[in-house]
Amino acid sequence: LEISGKIRTLFFDKTGTLTLGRPEVSEIHPTGSIRELLETACAAELGSEHPLSRAIQDYCAKENIQVDSSGFHYRTVPGAGIQATGADGSELVAGTREFLQELGIEAANDNTEGSVVHVARNSKYLGRIILKDTVRAGVIESMNELKTMGIRPTMLTGDRDGAAAPVAEMLGIDFQAGLKPEQKLAAIDACDTTSGMVGDGINDAPALRRADAGFAMGSGTDVASEAADVTLTGNNPMELVNAIRLSRATIRKIHQNLFFAFIYNITGIPLAAFGFLSPMIAGAAMALSSVSVVLSSLSLYRFQFRYNEHSS
Repeated sequence: LEISGKIRTLFFDKTGTLTLGRPEVSEIHPTGSIRELLETACAAELGSEHPLSRAIQDYCAKENIQVDSSGFHYRTVPGAGIQATGADGSELVAGTREFLQELGIEAANDNTEGSVVHVARNSKYLGRIILKDTVRAGVIESMNELKTMGIRPTMLTGDRDGAAAPVAEMLGIDFQAGLKPEQKLAAIDACDTTSGMVGDGINDAPALRRADAGFAMGSGTDVASEAADVTLTGNNPMELVNAIRLSRATIRKIHQNLFFAFIYNITGIPLAAFGFLSPMIAGAAMALSSVSVVLSSLSLYRFQFRYNEHSS
């Protein structure tokens, strides 16, 4: 609570934090059979709970494409992709272009806006699937509030520039794209001011722990909530603004209470020492100092939470 009010740089995850985390398939670009591309992507993504994976699975379900994931061994690389190895030796890969290239698979270069999942089977590139997400309601207003409070919002995301840039431009914030979890940690370590991190997923947990103050979205995973210092009661970004404002108000109140606690003693002790203050008045002054502190603290009940039209 104390550190939150001192934050000057606030890092945000993108998917599920600044956006709804419910991306949808918008384009499909196969190099050959579109059905082979979708079947491979669906089978590979069955081993992941990432929002992009769920979106691909949902799309395949709508297209009546059903696959059997039994017998596959899955290897997930956070921020990169997923690799599935079948009992028959077949290998399915879905992830970023860089991830496929690391596996020796040449993938198409694409600057299309949105998140791109490249797909390959047995080292053969099958094509790419483009997904787009929606910015969470109330985020723009919240970013403006943070800026007026002297806080610099910055987005850290594993998505490529094509998916991150439109969101950052819409919100008017800085961003770093294509980051792996360890690179997010490096960005936080490089920050020269008191930092905060806002996230919702398993991949965000290390960054939530590393930042001076971590905030987990209300709909986030249990791992994110455990790693964070503060779990927001909802998914409205304005709750984050209220948390920081409440922190600052509380610290101001503590300073005021320290004044009330000491001012009577600072003025009363010398007067009592030189006989100018009777014990009865001194005792009353001590009681008055306690009453002043309590009344000052109770004034926090007048703290005004800020809401927008999207607040619940």
